[in-house]
Amino acid sequence: MNAQRRKELSKLVERLEKLQDQYYDILSEVEDISNDLESLRDEEQDCYDNLPESIQYGEKGSFMQDCIDYLTDALESLQNSTDTFDNDEIDSCISNIENAI
Repeated sequence: MNAQRRKELSKLVERLEKLQDQYYDILSEVEDISNDLESLRDEEQDCYDNLPESIQYGEKGSFMQDCIDYLTDALESLQNSTDTFDNDEIDSCISNIENAI
């Protein structure tokens, strides 16, 4: 492999490593948001659970339960969003490029 291609491959490795750093930052932020969202959902669930049954089965209770369901769905979506990016694959890519250099 000539020097020019090695240089270009080294730049690609640097870009991938930068992407990994950004990934860890994003993952940390998603985890923080997920924890906050879960806390808010749990607070709403506690409020709902402490309502008298007559209110739980009424319009207000139904609205609260819908909100809890939406928050649960949002939480699951947020948690699943991190599964689509596989950092191990990026590590493998970097290793393979470095082996080629």
